[in-house]
Amino acid sequence: MTFVNPLERQLEGTFRIEVVELAEARRAYEDFLGWLVEDESSVDSENLAAEVWIPEGACSESWPWAIASAASCPDGTLRLLLRVCYSTVMRAAVVVFPGLNADAEMIRTLQLAGADVTSVWHTETSLPAGTDLVAIPGGFSYGDYLRCGAIAKVGPIMRAVSEHAARGGFVLGVCNGFQILTECGLLPGALTRNTSLRFECRDIFVKAASEGPFSPKVGSVLRLPIAHGEGRYQASAEVLAKLDAEGLIALVYCTRDGVVSAEANPNGSARNIAGIYGGPSKNVLGLMPHPERMSEECLGGTDGLALFSAVLRQRRAAA
Repeated sequence: MTFVNPLERQLEGTFRIEVVELAEARRAYEDFLGWLVEDESSVDSENLAAEVWIPEGACSESWPWAIASAASCPDGTLRLLLRVCYSTVMRAAVVVFPGLNADAEMIRTLQLAGADVTSVWHTETSLPAGTDLVAIPGGFSYGDYLRCGAIAKVGPIMRAVSEHAARGGFVLGVCNGFQILTECGLLPGALTRNTSLRFECRDIFVKAASEGPFSPKVGSVLRLPIAHGEGRYQASAEVLAKLDAEGLIALVYCTRDGVVSAEANPNGSARNIAGIYGGPSKNVLGLMPHPERMSEECLGGTDGLALFSAVLRQRRAAA
């Protein structure tokens, strides 16, 4: 069959559109949405298909493709419609600042969960094309001088991270990453000195307190490691009330049996908060425990992998 498009270019059968960048792909779809099928009798809408041809060396997982279908028009012709789809493989960018020490574990865990991972140095000013998730791992960025995360928040890459979050892109901050997210304003509140005035380094238990992209089943209890001296979450009464009312408290410290108590709180965080959601659609998560350090049996368990698996399922469902 012959397809006629506004550019008066004819193709036979299954057609391909050659593009060189994602933006051009989107423009191509917009230009080709008005294609008409000349011979109505030759159309089999179930077998129509369209693809984007990707130049050799390009990363196909960051490119969209289209499924074509036919619809009757009032003038008796059939209009070919394209539905843009995206890869089900999540593309993650792990941001690295001087002094962070958990980037290798973060990369490994994201890969175990099924993501395609790229490291991004803090001096970059943009994220890799097609990034779905930005992860800021733990450690001691810039030696924790001034305040934890206070220097990293003005890093060149953070503008791109903030813009990504504003668009609804997933952002994950673990430990020092959580501190950086509060410092730059992507999450409310602050992480302050532990009430024990000691560096707490041990396994603790947290419970999923609300639904969200990164959340396992609400009420499930996870054993995760902590390693921080400034992990006490504090916020104003108004912020705490909002977090509670809008279901933005993602994780709370608890006992092995899921009981939320002062004894289970390792740092004195308000309301036993271990992690919170933010962003326009709960797409930003900050937490003090290290899920990436409990992601393989050789590390002592796989409870932490549940958070990464959850967001990848969310990504696949949206594709």
